[in-house]
Amino acid sequence: MNKHDSRSGTIIPVSQFIVATALLLAGLPSYSQLSSPQLYDNNDPSFSTEFSPELLNVRTLVKANVLDLAQLILETEGPPDLPNKVWLNWERQLWKLYQIRENWQGLYQRARQIPSAFPQKIHREADLQAIHALLKLNDGKQARVLLRKHLSSGRLLELERRRFRKLIIESYLADDLLTEAGVAMKNYQSDFDSAQEDWLLLSAKIYLKHNYPGAAANLLSTITLPAARLLRIFSRLKNQSIDPARAISEAQRLFAELRFLRKFSSGRSALKAHQILAVIIYAKHFSDELPPAVDELEQYLIEIGGRSCASCARGIRPPGKAEVSIPYGTSIDHAVHGDNAVADADNVYPQYTASDLLAAYKAAALAEAAQAELPHARFLSGDNLGWLDYIMQLPAKQVARKKPLYGYLLQNPKDQFIRRQLNNLFVTALIQSERIDIIPQLYGAHKPFGKLALSGDVGLELSNAALAMGNFRLAAEANQAVTEIPQGMERTDWLLHTARISIIAGDYDQGAKDLMLWIEESDDASGRLEPEQTDRVLQPIFDLQTANQHELALKLLHAVNTRSPSDRHRREIAYWIAESYQATRQYTKAANYFLFSALQKKNGFDQWGEAARYQAAQSLLSANLISDSRALFKDLLARAVTDSRKTQLKQKLQELWLHESSLNSVESFQ
Repeated sequence: MNKHDSRSGTIIPVSQFIVATALLLAGLPSYSQLSSPQLYDNNDPSFSTEFSPELLNVRTLVKANVLDLAQLILETEGPPDLPNKVWLNWERQLWKLYQIRENWQGLYQRARQIPSAFPQKIHREADLQAIHALLKLNDGKQARVLLRKHLSSGRLLELERRRFRKLIIESYLADDLLTEAGVAMKNYQSDFDSAQEDWLLLSAKIYLKHNYPGAAANLLSTITLPAARLLRIFSRLKNQSIDPARAISEAQRLFAELRFLRKFSSGRSALKAHQILAVIIYAKHFSDELPPAVDELEQYLIEIGGRSCASCARGIRPPGKAEVSIPYGTSIDHAVHGDNAVADADNVYPQYTASDLLAAYKAAALAEAAQAELPHARFLSGDNLGWLDYIMQLPAKQVARKKPLYGYLLQNPKDQFIRRQLNNLFVTALIQSERIDIIPQLYGAHKPFGKLALSGDVGLELSNAALAMGNFRLAAEANQAVTEIPQGMERTDWLLHTARISIIAGDYDQGAKDLMLWIEESDDASGRLEPEQTDRVLQPIFDLQTANQHELALKLLHAVNTRSPSDRHRREIAYWIAESYQATRQYTKAANYFLFSALQKKNGFDQWGEAARYQAAQSLLSANLISDSRALFKDLLARAVTDSRKTQLKQKLQELWLHESSLNSVESFQ
C-alpha cells in the first residue's frame, strides 16, 4: 500500500478542550475558489471611533475593491504623525492592505517607519507586523533580531512574551533550523504547559518537520479548525494510520465543506487550495493502487502561479486571476493583532514543481501502455508516431486519458513537425479540461516544452479562452505563438486582433507594430483607407492613448491621417493628435492641431469647433502664449449663449490674467 516509512514519536500530554471559535469559511462556485480575509469590520469596537473622514473614504474604496487607489491614498496621505488612535487606525488599515495583497516587503518597510518618539506599545505593534512580513519572506534571522530586542526589554506582558516566544520558534522553522525549533518548543511547553490551539498547531508542525507524525496527529486530535484537520490528515498519512485512499477522501470532504459554507476566517484557521492539493498529491504518489496525480498537480501549479510556496499566501482563486477580491466578515483587529495567528504551513506540506507534473505525465503514459498491452520496447522508447496512432483511436471525449500522453511525448519529441503537432493536441486538451493557466509554466524560455508554436486555429482558440478568463497576458502570448493565420481570417483581421490584445496585455510596442503593419497593408493602390477601415483602427489607438502611450499613438495617428480620404476623419484625427501632443507637454503643436481641427467647419464655431478652440486656448496658456490664449477665450465668450458657459469663460480669462501677473512678477523680481 504505502511505500513511505515514518518513525513514531513520543506524545506530549495536552489538556482537552472544546473549540469555541465559530468557523467562518468562504466558498465560491468552483473547486479552486476560496476567498481571503476582509480588510476591516465595522462592528469591531476597536475601530468604531476615532478614525478620520479620510479613512472612511478609503474604506469605501476597499469595499468597492478599488485597491490600487486605496493603497495610494493610504501611502501618501493620512493624518499627522501623532501617537493617537486616528493615526494608528490609518496605519493598521494600510498594514492589512499589504497583507491582503501579499506585499510583504512593503509591509516590512512601512512598519519600520514609526517615529522614534512614539510609545513602545505602538513600536511593538509595528514590529509585530515587520516580524510577520519577515517570516513570509523566509528571513527568520532578521525576524529574530526584532523578537529578541523585545524579549530582552523586560517590558512585555505575559501574553506578549508568549506570543514573541512562539514567533521565535516560527523564525527557526522559516530558516529550517529544526534542532533549535525543537529545543525552543520543549522549553516553551515546560514553562507554560500550553494547550492553546495555535500552540498545538505550531508544535505539530515541529513534530512533522522532525518526522514524528504520530505525535503531530495526537496533538491535533481535538482541534476542528480546517488547518488543523488537514495537518492531521497529512500526519496520519505519513504515520500510516490511514491509507492513501482514505486520506484523499477526508481531504476532499474538507474541501467540500469549505465550498459549502459561505465565509472564511483569517489567521489560524486559514486554509488554501494548494495545501489540500499537496496532501492529495502526496497520497497518490505513495500508493500503488491510485492513478498519477496529473489533474491535481496541474491545479496545484496553477494555484501557486509558478511562485515558491513560501509566498503562496493567497486563498483559493479562479485560474488566471492575479488579484483577490475582498469579501466581508473578518475583523482587521483579529487579522493584524490576533495572538493566535500562526505563519503559513507551506514549509510542512510537500512542495511540487513542473518537474513533478512531467513525471506524472510519464507515469500516466506508461500506465496506459501497460494497461493497453502496447509493445513494450516501442512505446517506452518514446515512439511518437506509434503513440499518436494509438491516441487517435481513443474516443474524442476521453481528454483526461489523452492529455498526459501528449505531455509525456512532448518531453522528447523526435522532430519539429511532431513537436508542433503535439503542441496543438496538448493545448487543445488543456483548453477542453480548463487548465490553460498551466501553459506559462510549461512553455517559454528555459521551460520544459520550450517555445510555444501553434497552428492558427488552435492559437485563436487558446487566445479566446484566455480572454474569456480575463488572462490577457496569456491571450497575447497565444497570438504570438501562431505560425500561420487562422483559417477563414484575412491577414489584416488577424493583425488587428493581435494588436488589440497585445495592447490590453501591456505589450504596447508589439501592439503598435501590428497596427502599423495593418495600416500599411490595408490601404488601396492610391494609399487611402476607407472610412470604415479608419474607424476600426482608431479604437486600439485610443487604447494606447488611454494607457499613456502617446508617442506610439502619435506615429499611428499621423499614419492614419495621411491615408484618410474623409474630411470628417481628418478633423477628428487632428483633435486626437492634439490630445497626445498636449499629454506629452508639446503645447504649441497641440494648439496648432486643435485649431486645425476647429477650423475645418464653420470657422470653428460649431460644437466640435468650440471644444477644439477651448483646448487650443488651454494649450496656448500652458505654453505661456498669453495673448493668443486670451484672443481665443474672448472669441468663445462673445459667442457664448448660456449663463453657465459665460461664467466658465470669464473664470478662464481671470485665471489667464492671474497667470500673466505671476509671470510679470517673476520677470520684475529677476
